[in-house]
Amino acid sequence: MVLSLILGVVYFKYPNLTVNGLSLERSSADLVVEDEKLKVKFNITESDKQKVKKFSENLGISEEWSLGLELSLNKETIDKVKKITPAHVVLDIEDKQIAFKSNLLANLQSGLPTQSLNYSTGSAVFIVKGVSNEDFSLEARNLKDLLFDATASGKLQASPKLVNLFKLGERIDKIELKVHNKNINGLLKIK
Repeated sequence: MVLSLILGVVYFKYPNLTVNGLSLERSSADLVVEDEKLKVKFNITESDKQKVKKFSENLGISEEWSLGLELSLNKETIDKVKKITPAHVVLDIEDKQIAFKSNLLANLQSGLPTQSLNYSTGSAVFIVKGVSNEDFSLEARNLKDLLFDATASGKLQASPKLVNLFKLGERIDKIELKVHNKNINGLLKIK
């Protein structure tokens, strides 16, 4: 039991470690700000490349996302993101979900109020729990209905650039994000 725990900690802290010829390599992602854009650089292991392909097929998108993502954000958001980047997260890739975690981030601060928010419509749920600015969580389920209801009711205004991404909402089962000080855990699960 203790040996398993120690190996787990070593595995998480040093995701590309090799012990006695056995690779403990893990897929990961690095978040950086370059040219006033947030860039996500993926480091996908050989053993996870087939899982990335299957996950992408299940989501109905090309696996090109695994080559890297780039987001243009407004100046205020970029300034906030610069405070927590560069960041490194370890990925756990399966056919129908991608989870990520890190315990090495700068303290993440939420701009959300510390009280909880719960928005539901039919089978769609959006929950934000804020214990403090450094301890919060977010969960969204049945994204398609949630986005449709929120935009139709006027509670959410979406950029025309994002409307095409709404089609993915029907394939996404759940999104989770949990932050506690320097620890972050997240999940994207598809149906």
